[in-house]
Amino acid sequence: MSNPENGNRSDDGKRLVRVMLAPGSGPLIVASAMGHVPIVKQLLAAPGISLDKRNSAGETAMMLASRYGHMEVVELLCEAGASTEGALDEAIASLVSQGTPMADINAACAAGRAAPRTPAGRRNA
Repeated sequence: MSNPENGNRSDDGKRLVRVMLAPGSGPLIVASAMGHVPIVKQLLAAPGISLDKRNSAGETAMMLASRYGHMEVVELLCEAGASTEGALDEAIASLVSQGTPMADINAACAAGRAAPRTPAGRRNA
């Protein structure tokens, strides 16, 4: 039975399992979808990490972190230089529906855009 205040956790669980099993769902996609901040931080520090990799469903780490309301992961991905293309509308709708103020969403993405890029295309914090 789902709790209306928390959304349908059963459906969220099923979606997360689908994400984990989808071909192409690498560690960053899975950790982002699950909101596992320490793992996301470690993965973002790894050389050669693909920030905008898509799984077989066309989902990126940014899209999934946004969908599941993991604001800290969204901010980390923005700061690392992950693309918001294709994810921004979904991110905003998902986060707003969960009660995240637009000012917080804008600040997280603005912080990522303002950070200077390194030659490898990653952003320095």
